[in-house]
Amino acid sequence: MLPSNSCPDSTVSTPRLQLSPTIAYYIRKLLHLHLGHLRSVVIPGAALLADDFSNLDQVIVSLYLETQEINSIVHQLEQLTLSHEAISAQGARYLPEAKKIEEKIILAIGLQTSAHFPSWHDFDRRR
Repeated sequence: MLPSNSCPDSTVSTPRLQLSPTIAYYIRKLLHLHLGHLRSVVIPGAALLADDFSNLDQVIVSLYLETQEINSIVHQLEQLTLSHEAISAQGARYLPEAKKIEEKIILAIGLQTSAHFPSWHDFDRRR
């Protein structure tokens, strides 16, 4: 997590965290995998829409207005992404857990997957 400029939403200047470039890249890869299977859970125009080319830090700031919320979500996304990466490396045995984590990551950035979507393991087999 990288500190960003202070957010003017409080009298005490709390540094706003940003996703590390590696985590942002991993999340964008997940978004690309689910391309065509995602829909926004936010009212249209209320926040930036995340896609596989988005600046995810800007998306997060548009979804979560308070610095504490932003920092909490950044921390959650970092932990979820690291967990997803570790579980995915274990193979198909942990596919249900990996899918649950993917859904949490995607929901945290304002999106939801449709009922039937490809899994990370499907993507790995295509390589």
